[in-house]
Amino acid sequence: MITIYTVVGLILTLGVLFGIKLLSSPKTAVLGNLIGSISMLCAIILTLAYNNILNVSLLWIALILGGIIGAILAIKVTMVQMPQMVALLNGLGGASSAIVALIILFNNYGDMNLVSRLSSSLALTIGAITFSGSLIAVAKLSGKMKQQPIVFKAHTLLNTISICFIIFSIIVVSLPNISRVVFFNFLILD
Repeated sequence: MITIYTVVGLILTLGVLFGIKLLSSPKTAVLGNLIGSISMLCAIILTLAYNNILNVSLLWIALILGGIIGAILAIKVTMVQMPQMVALLNGLGGASSAIVALIILFNNYGDMNLVSRLSSSLALTIGAITFSGSLIAVAKLSGKMKQQPIVFKAHTLLNTISICFIIFSIIVVSLPNISRVVFFNFLILD
């Protein structure tokens, strides 16, 4: 069954996408930015209303504060600095995703099923990787870090160990029986 929320959400999504399309030309970029921004603001308010959380003052404070910071950055950031700004905003989105996933895992772990634990673990991992990678991109784009790749001795081995550790961590967090055994044994060894 299609609800009003779904229809309005779809219209607002199309508004954001149309705004992004208009950004492709300097002649229509200002209009595209305006359409995309208004559509996104309406989508946020729609989501808050749909979930019955319009009265949470912290959300409104964050929305207003984020709007003020965004407006200041829109005025101060020059076109030459846009790649760094995009990388920074991408990284902050990743950090937000990681923080939300971490909070969900800590607050709801016992009530979560396997799919929820797995998706939260993946969101935490991908968000953290996005955040760290974007910070490196910002540093390289702004000239605070060398453009050349940094290669360590045993680079491939370190990457393989890191990937295996990440996969192991996701499995441990996703499967409560394994996590109890691993953490219980770890605590006993201390």
